[in-house]
Amino acid sequence: MKRLIGLTVAGLLVISIFSSLGFANAQIRLRDISGHLFEFEINKLVEANIVRGFPDGTFRPEGLVNRGEMAVMIALGRRLTLERPAVSPFRDVPTAHFAYPHIVAARNAGFLRGFPDGTFRPAANVTRSELAAILGQAKGLAAQAAGITVPITFSQDEAAIPRWAAGFMTLGFNPSHQYLSHRAANGFTLVAPLAAATRAEVAYGVHQVINPPKLGTVVNVAMHQEPDTLNSWTGAMAAMVVVWNTLGLPTAGRDQNWALYPAAMREVPTVENGLWTVRENTMEITYRIREGLKYHDGEAATIDDWAYSFMVFMDPLTPVVTRIIEEKIDLTKGAGAHGIRGFDILNPHAVKVYFDELDWRANLGLPAMGLYPRHIVEGPFAEMTRTKSSEVFRVDRRMAREPVGLGPYRLIEWRAGSHMTLERFDDYILGAPLFRNVVFRFVPDTTALLARVIAGRDIDVTAIGLTFDQGLQLIARQSPHTRVNFVSSIIWEHMGFNLDNPVLSDIRVRRALIQGINREELVNTLFAGRQPVAHGFFAPRHWAYDDERVVKYTHNPAAARALLEEAGWRVGGDGFRHKDGRRLTIILETTAGSVVREQTQAIFKAQLREVGIDLDITKNRPAAALFARTHFTMRRWPDMIMFAWISGITSIGDTIFHKDQIPTAENGWMGQNIYGWRNEEASRLLDSAGREMSDVRRREQVVRVQELMTQELPVIPLYFRFAVDTNKINLASIRPVQLAGQYITWNIYNWYSVNLFN
Repeated sequence: MKRLIGLTVAGLLVISIFSSLGFANAQIRLRDISGHLFEFEINKLVEANIVRGFPDGTFRPEGLVNRGEMAVMIALGRRLTLERPAVSPFRDVPTAHFAYPHIVAARNAGFLRGFPDGTFRPAANVTRSELAAILGQAKGLAAQAAGITVPITFSQDEAAIPRWAAGFMTLGFNPSHQYLSHRAANGFTLVAPLAAATRAEVAYGVHQVINPPKLGTVVNVAMHQEPDTLNSWTGAMAAMVVVWNTLGLPTAGRDQNWALYPAAMREVPTVENGLWTVRENTMEITYRIREGLKYHDGEAATIDDWAYSFMVFMDPLTPVVTRIIEEKIDLTKGAGAHGIRGFDILNPHAVKVYFDELDWRANLGLPAMGLYPRHIVEGPFAEMTRTKSSEVFRVDRRMAREPVGLGPYRLIEWRAGSHMTLERFDDYILGAPLFRNVVFRFVPDTTALLARVIAGRDIDVTAIGLTFDQGLQLIARQSPHTRVNFVSSIIWEHMGFNLDNPVLSDIRVRRALIQGINREELVNTLFAGRQPVAHGFFAPRHWAYDDERVVKYTHNPAAARALLEEAGWRVGGDGFRHKDGRRLTIILETTAGSVVREQTQAIFKAQLREVGIDLDITKNRPAAALFARTHFTMRRWPDMIMFAWISGITSIGDTIFHKDQIPTAENGWMGQNIYGWRNEEASRLLDSAGREMSDVRRREQVVRVQELMTQELPVIPLYFRFAVDTNKINLASIRPVQLAGQYITWNIYNWYSVNLFN
């Protein structure tokens, strides 16, 4: 039964259930909300004398609100006539109850109802679904909510939403309203409809109803990289992912707390919800996509789009980055479609996929990287098939320059070397976003980027590019218009070796290099010691990191010299080492214009000079050129390369360190093991870890891989990075995150401008 009829005007909310119960003066500074997600909203309501704290100066944001208190809020907010009939209409509300007249008034006005057993349950906490109904009706959304029967909240527990609350909860997450917030538990984002609403959640909802999100004109997002392509099957640049967070819609994503949420999918398949069946060595997963998904050209998205794209994705000619999950699909089972098997289409919005190997990550999204429009993919695939050229598919403008996605904004202009312009997509599944346009501006020089952020004129958000030290500079300047976000991430800066190089294939040379540099001095010089030295490829907060098992190297010039001597490299008259008539010159390439990386090169050049190595740092390239497939993936950098990998929570290193992931002409240059590391034990363990469903056994296998990597050194880990983003302080709903596939733009559909002075 629908228990809350709710309110029809926002005026009721310009009061406080907190002040009505005699709490402290509004001018007391609340000491327990600093850093809280809703600190801004709570403070704004305190300033407006709408909510108050307790006499001890606390707000108790995690405290709860009961139905009796809510009745007080409604009665006072609506200025209802308070009544004290001699006989209570509810058998559990005595006439002496503090909220008795308010409960009666709210009940008589039709705003609150009791239960079939004749009770009101005044001490029962208000649930989040009840709160949604109150706030939604306060905004006048009852009629719109009544037309929504299938909720869309990007939450794993949408099935738990009561039918009567589906519309109000859906609208609560619509970009135009945003009066509800998510929770997280067991690694998933939840809407928690039956959980009690907290004081902070009520305050946030009140604020959003009083100060609803407003439409804006343009938001400018700056990056120091320009994507080399927007074909997400073939591209790997971080800049491409930042843009795709805006153009596309993941089947599932992760929020600022790293919690997993379904987006294009209705839910993430799990064993618990019956969509994932695991047998001894095989498994079946049913993926269900949302009805109502539309591409930017207005075409409806269906499972047939996925089936066709899966066929293309699996074609040996298609130059995808990796098929590490897709290769475990049993192509002998199921009816399939478009000439490929491995699945059964259950209906236009559901497919069952059959796997002949186990993989604990396979439920995280539709195989073949999600939904792509068949009517767009058909053209590039036909051209690739006709010409038998993978390159034709990779560069086709329909995939690389003019992609059609499902996201909140669509691309309307790409001016190379300058910017991209996107426009609002009104048919976005969660609701139209709030800016008319998004402009991505490319500023390759990070010093120039910093200057433009300080100026505060044409940049509202920086996504990638600002360095840690530049973030510290901005904080020191106390910029009145810029917020600096230091984002905990799993980013590891490193130098990688081209192991096909005969000099660097000698492990003694690699070990000499890591002991010839001083990484502690590097992080102290550049980051005041605030970013930790990396000893492996997993950050300390990653589930597979084991500090006892990684091999740690310290700065030891004497050991470096001894290793080089052992390898036959002797010091010549010029002070550098020589062997067989060749000077030990090693080229280290990185992104041109990145101040920190160029400073790193200079520091290492001086340090390695002391052990007789000539480090050539003159061959840097712009990011688009450095990461171009013809240079980066095809391994045309001769010696060493410096950049950062951005790992995901589920990363185990298989796409980077498995021998089968070495890009070659034979495999169409597929894979990310650009170093050419071939270790049989590591590859076997990575295969096993991908299939292992036990967290304990999987961790042991991956820990051993990291141990092998630090022994053999296909790369030199340098340090783990905090991502540095900025945004103007008048931008609301920004939730910074940085993971593989998720950047600050992950929830750009919710961004909007606020007036800080009202």
